[in-house]
Amino acid sequence: MVPFSAGSVTDLLARIIGEKLGERWGQQLIVENRPGIPGTASVAKSAPDGYTLMLTSNGHTVAAVLNKNLPFDPVREFSGVTQVASVPLVLIVPPDLPAKTLKEFIALAKDRPGTLNFASSGLASTAYISGELFKQTAKLDIVHVPYKGAPGSLTGIMRSDSHMFFAGINIALDLIQSGKVQALAVAAPKRIATLPNVPTFAEAGMPEFEYDAWFGVMAPASTPIAIRTKVSQDVATILRIAEVQKRLESQGVVTVVNAPQEFDALIRSDTERFGRMLRDAGSPPARHRAWRATLLSSVTEVLACGPWCWRSRGRRCSCASWPTPAPAAAGDIARGRGLRRVSHRPACGGRRASQSEASAHSRP
Repeated sequence: MVPFSAGSVTDLLARIIGEKLGERWGQQLIVENRPGIPGTASVAKSAPDGYTLMLTSNGHTVAAVLNKNLPFDPVREFSGVTQVASVPLVLIVPPDLPAKTLKEFIALAKDRPGTLNFASSGLASTAYISGELFKQTAKLDIVHVPYKGAPGSLTGIMRSDSHMFFAGINIALDLIQSGKVQALAVAAPKRIATLPNVPTFAEAGMPEFEYDAWFGVMAPASTPIAIRTKVSQDVATILRIAEVQKRLESQGVVTVVNAPQEFDALIRSDTERFGRMLRDAGSPPARHRAWRATLLSSVTEVLACGPWCWRSRGRRCSCASWPTPAPAAAGDIARGRGLRRVSHRPACGGRRASQSEASAHSRP
């Protein structure tokens, strides 16, 4: 089970490892994508017999903080099998953003508090945790916008609907090299071979920012240690195959394996660490849902020459410059703490769309 959409880092790892596990066990191993809570809940309710496994990210550790009504306990109802990988994340921004370095982005965000947003693959994703950690470390007032998956987040960055996204190297490399997005820094101890011109966070002036995006295999609670150890050992064997290592390295993935007991300890440790971080942030899920509704509805929020320009039928207006905040008195507080509705100064003399026009031309 993969609780993320197809095309994500988690999905890539599951399919590469699943294919080899099927060959090793002499039977077909089915990889099912069921994004979000439904996928994770189905694993929690499965029999602890080793026939149902879940490959997920460290976003699993914060699920209980983000949703108080979960139908499962992320720690008590799961048993660790093994880590499989650590994927360096790269901070990407839209190509037309007037910030070309990490320091410039931080300065821009501080100059325009509450007007920029960061994308993620969902509330319990590595992109969300790293984005929130970056926000707190840099002391920024930026808003979280959760998409249904990594592909949607990347599209949001390319279209300038969102302003920052922590992406896996494997899914962002082509876009960076083609100039469709800008890369400001990589969350790794040293530069990535495939992105030699992109500095690390330490080199970019933010050495205090450290984040390890790990991925691992879990099983339903009470799965016997003998079964978990067997699966862990088989996964470790697969990750040592030269062909598999080559495929993963080409995607910027660093393989990591450990014993079930070690993985359980890591899960408990990160649950405490990131849970405390999010509780300190005081960012309830309702705030994220409100901002996403504001962004996607585009009924009364449509502004000429903004990301939802009615004159260009829902596409970014070609004459639009980067939104310039109006004086504070002209902006009013919208839904969500610290989120401000910003007036734009049209470059083409456009006007605010009426509700009917906005509804007719808004993008789904």
